[in-house]
Amino acid sequence: MSEDAGDRRREIQQNPDLWTDSKTLWTRLEPRTRDAELEYALRAEVHDPAWMLCRQWQVGEFEGEDAGSPVTADLDYERDRLSRFQLGGSMEREQLPELEHDGPFEVVDPPELELDVDTGVGGAGTSVDQTEMTRLGDVVSAISDHQSAQQGGGGQPQRAVSAMRTYLEPRQGEAVPQRVRRLQYLRDASDGSDAFAEARSYLSGQPSGETAAGGTTIDAFLTALADYVDGNAHWQQALAEFQVLLTAGTAATSGHLLRVMEFAMTAAADAASEDEGDGSADGTGGQSDGGDGNGDGDAQPPGPEDAGPPQDYEGEPLEVLVEREAVAASLPAEERPPAKQRAEAGQQFLRFLADAGYATAEGTYAAADFADPSAEDGGPLVLSEPDEPLDAAGRRFARLGDGRALDGHAVFGALVSAVGNVRVARDADGANWPSSGAASPQLPLPQGGSLTESFRTAAKRFVDWYDALYDEPADAAAEAWAPDRLEHQFAVSTGPADGETVLESNEYPGGSLEWYSFGTIDPERRSLAPPADDDLTESGGVEATPASVRFPGMPVQRWWEFEDGEVSLDQVPSGPEELSKLLLLDFSLVYGNDWYLLPVETPVGTLTRITDFTVTDTFGETTEVEPVTHNTDEWNMFMIDDLPEAVTAAADELGEDPEPGLFLPPTLGDSLQSDPVERVTFTRDEMANLAFGVEERVESAVGHPIERSEFRTPTLEIAAIRAGSEVEDERIRLRNPGDAPLDLENWELSVTDASGGAATELLTFGDGDAEAPTVPPGETVTVYTGEKPPGEAVDETERYAGRPSAVWDSQEGSVTVLRPLADVEDPPPQQPEDARFVTREILGGPDPALPDYRLATSVPDHWYPMKPVRPRRGPDADPTAHDTYRLALSLLLDADSLGDPLSRIPKPRGRILDTDDPLKLYEEEVTRAGREVERHYQLARWTDGSTHLWSSRRTSTGRGEGASGLRYDQVEAPEQE
Repeated sequence: MSEDAGDRRREIQQNPDLWTDSKTLWTRLEPRTRDAELEYALRAEVHDPAWMLCRQWQVGEFEGEDAGSPVTADLDYERDRLSRFQLGGSMEREQLPELEHDGPFEVVDPPELELDVDTGVGGAGTSVDQTEMTRLGDVVSAISDHQSAQQGGGGQPQRAVSAMRTYLEPRQGEAVPQRVRRLQYLRDASDGSDAFAEARSYLSGQPSGETAAGGTTIDAFLTALADYVDGNAHWQQALAEFQVLLTAGTAATSGHLLRVMEFAMTAAADAASEDEGDGSADGTGGQSDGGDGNGDGDAQPPGPEDAGPPQDYEGEPLEVLVEREAVAASLPAEERPPAKQRAEAGQQFLRFLADAGYATAEGTYAAADFADPSAEDGGPLVLSEPDEPLDAAGRRFARLGDGRALDGHAVFGALVSAVGNVRVARDADGANWPSSGAASPQLPLPQGGSLTESFRTAAKRFVDWYDALYDEPADAAAEAWAPDRLEHQFAVSTGPADGETVLESNEYPGGSLEWYSFGTIDPERRSLAPPADDDLTESGGVEATPASVRFPGMPVQRWWEFEDGEVSLDQVPSGPEELSKLLLLDFSLVYGNDWYLLPVETPVGTLTRITDFTVTDTFGETTEVEPVTHNTDEWNMFMIDDLPEAVTAAADELGEDPEPGLFLPPTLGDSLQSDPVERVTFTRDEMANLAFGVEERVESAVGHPIERSEFRTPTLEIAAIRAGSEVEDERIRLRNPGDAPLDLENWELSVTDASGGAATELLTFGDGDAEAPTVPPGETVTVYTGEKPPGEAVDETERYAGRPSAVWDSQEGSVTVLRPLADVEDPPPQQPEDARFVTREILGGPDPALPDYRLATSVPDHWYPMKPVRPRRGPDADPTAHDTYRLALSLLLDADSLGDPLSRIPKPRGRILDTDDPLKLYEEEVTRAGREVERHYQLARWTDGSTHLWSSRRTSTGRGEGASGLRYDQVEAPEQE
């Protein structure tokens, strides 16, 4: 600073009248300090208003008017914890008729068949109809079967639990209060009695040890059921008590439960007889339950009650709960995991036996010790080679494990069957083990082994390990996957019963759950019945100083500071139509210093609402900050602004707008994902005017992925025919074009000659002295029509039909290859006794110069057509409405399958298409772009350190239209030799 400037400053300080004449000197782009000792360098004194205004702008206090900077912020919040979840959707669906056959296919003929379905559903009446009696009868029958199985050392609790759930939950079209009114016959019978009082009177005379199990009693079950009937509790509580009693109880406990339900059956029968007198049970005096339109009321149309029972949330990742499916321990009895997985489980069982000291004097047990000497394949506990065709890798594994590996899944099933409560017992001593191995022959004991303490310890350890190996649903029927929508559907609830928020996701494709996957739904429409627990809601507050938001490239607050050159905002290219870039630049260059950060720690699995937010600035002014959603009706990210009235009741009482909520779902950050073990593409073929489900990849019986387009199923085709006047010259060469060996047991060759008569059998492989050959992939077998030359050895690839004379001496006739039906279980009555033909070759046919006519072309075996069907919602339904169409998985009779029985038509080999009920996709799910569904195995670690392994499905956009090659009435030009 110059000497003159210093004198001017001292003069101004000594003479207050000159303060208003203060000036700031500038050089370059930054102000110079006014004191060599920096004594007043950063002051904003009142006598220097220009400097003060500059400082206000620098710290973000000057915004068109004099404003202060935030100093403190007081924030109050309320937080609801996630408590329940439910798998399955609540979307209304069209009513579809039950098919007359089982399996994944819809067989519709004629093509334009219209399916009319009665739409009557149960109402709010209190009458006891046939469906009510049927459901009660199913419960009584299931408990009786379970008791009988317990007396034999087994148990079937799941069927009884499922029947009880069907009995308790509301029917299609009913709300919970309506179902409660229907059940009043349990409380007030026609003769004035009370079914609950009669049941308790009966239980009072029974031993207490027989009426209690698993920490609960039958009386507690009756109390929960009575609370439900009185409208004071949810039916899930009664079902939970019932399940514990069946699972942990003895046969005597099941007998007492059976007697209790018989009291309910009697009360229902009395109420039904009374209804018949006033004409209300037949649907004329009250509302019937509806059904399949035949008046029997048995068939229930699908609807919102397709969802499984609500379950308590116990802290697991939400993706695991939603995506998981049955893989091992939860599989139905008729299904098995892949052979590789079963062999690994068997090895683990042997390790547990060795660790527990269960061994012989010669050493530890091996898989061969569990084989049945009288069984050809080693018995049920030893792996055998799968029946279905396998690729080369699968065949190698099957040969290696055939009779040499222990089937761990079979061991698990045997233990669960022999020891009914082994899965729920806390330790080996708490399980109901039989007195000895001889008393329970189904125990997986080695040859010569006995039931000892070490075996019980190892077996219980193995059951617990196998149960926890995969994350699987407790009830496979309650999975979140909706096959008719190709997506997952589920709901979660937060908060207690009097302030429940239901968040539903009906379009989750799989992969990763985000905030936009959820939407609120009215609890009166769908409630997950959370407990009335105040601990599910907590209140708190935060008091802190907001910090300015900082980001790279942000304009600095001090004018004399050089900015960071690593981020150059003026180099961001943006045009007038690039709104997102313009908004980013506007925020960064103009409003960046207007934003402040106030961290509020929010746990995952909570719905948080800010109930009060006040800010105090540097001038002592206090400002009430309102949510942005109160000032706009536009869409907002992250926030949920349509919370239920019960949650926003406090704001409504004060006449204020309700606060929005922020839901942080407990989702995974990342997971390890396997290559897809199954892939299905749904595509449209406009030339064939059909949609197709293309099974591109499936998981083999061993556990290896198989590409269906590359793996060809083994079969026989006619490679060459040599006809001649001499029988010694005639021969037929058959080839296996598949990718796996083919056993020719019972395969048949039939021939016709020039006379045009009926086909006659030429040869049946395996019918005679020579065994049927096994043809390797790509190899051939030759059949001679004549007799074997005497003294000549027969090669494995040769067979002789033994005819004395030639068949085609006139060079005309045909050869047909027939496949046996021995591998078809329960063939339908319309199936012909003869085996189906695989291929046919005609000798001396039409003039090769003429065009060839084909009724229909062939389609690859892994292409499955989706036929449009039209379910009706009622007699007044509009048959032309777009939303009435479905795409049903169908059977296609092409050139290679005409005349075949339905049991021989190629069927899906994977899980995605092979559903329990016939697959009927909504038409809008298969667009011109198509849909692709993949199945993976995933592994992830959760915040508590636990590891989760599960099987999941993921849906994505397809690869456009497909070309099946299906054509009808084709005339093909003759081949030019």
